[in-house]
Amino acid sequence: MVTIAVTRGYQQAITFAPARNHIPLRERENNFTSGPVMVWKSCLCAISRLAIGLHESQRVGAVLELRDRKTPHNWEEHMLLGRTRFIALIISALLLTGAAFADSTVSMAFIGPGGNSGGGVYTYPYNFSINGGAPTALICDAFDNEVVSGETWTANMSGLLSGHGMFGSALTNYKEAGLIFKGIVSGSVNAVTGNWAIWGLFSQNASSNPFFLSSGAASLQAQYLNAALTDSDSEFDGLVLYTPISGSQTRGNGVPQEYIGYNPHYSAPEPGSLLLCGMAFATIGAGLFGKFRNAQAVKS
Repeated sequence: MVTIAVTRGYQQAITFAPARNHIPLRERENNFTSGPVMVWKSCLCAISRLAIGLHESQRVGAVLELRDRKTPHNWEEHMLLGRTRFIALIISALLLTGAAFADSTVSMAFIGPGGNSGGGVYTYPYNFSINGGAPTALICDAFDNEVVSGETWTANMSGLLSGHGMFGSALTNYKEAGLIFKGIVSGSVNAVTGNWAIWGLFSQNASSNPFFLSSGAASLQAQYLNAALTDSDSEFDGLVLYTPISGSQTRGNGVPQEYIGYNPHYSAPEPGSLLLCGMAFATIGAGLFGKFRNAQAVKS
């Protein structure tokens, strides 16, 4: 939860998840904070400083107006300087906001499948080294694409519900895939059946394959559909997509597959934070408009 409150220029609170304040810094960053969230925090800090600066400039301007009404030239210089600073701060805040929403780019190295197979193809787990790290098990959702052991490529890492995946904004399908994947990881869903159920969500070739019916993947899809339609978005926290960037692959097998994984450190900005950011910009814009309008009146 993020709170920014500025009344008549006095900053009442700027807090980020106050429950974390009593956790050591190293542990706090390891357990809670991701790159996108850090950028988002920086954006909110910039906005809060902008709001505080707006108030201080208004206070100084009021003093100059009262003490120096007969010499408006000084007041004009002050307003011009204030306007330049505010425009620079707004541009910086907007740039930070754009960075916060950008996908993370990662390097994918396919180590090889884990050994499970069904219907003549390997299924979960698919073992990867991401950015040169330790082996990580991911699940494939792109039945019609191919990869081979040892292949590398670059991928965009984004939230499962970001709408930036290989299959666009098919959010219900992505939700169902995420829930099935969680069931596989927890052991309540068979890995082979679950992977085929996920493939069938995005590929007609998979859903029309005889193994899709005989393995029980079709019934598993039907079982999870209602949950995908009704579960809150918080159920999908930590689920991420690794969407391949076309042309970055090292072998000529076409665009690699997309994968779903779990990363507890990955988090997108909260909807409440997005709304708060918009309100802050609107308030600052209104204040700037009123201040510059008043400056013109003083000048006249």
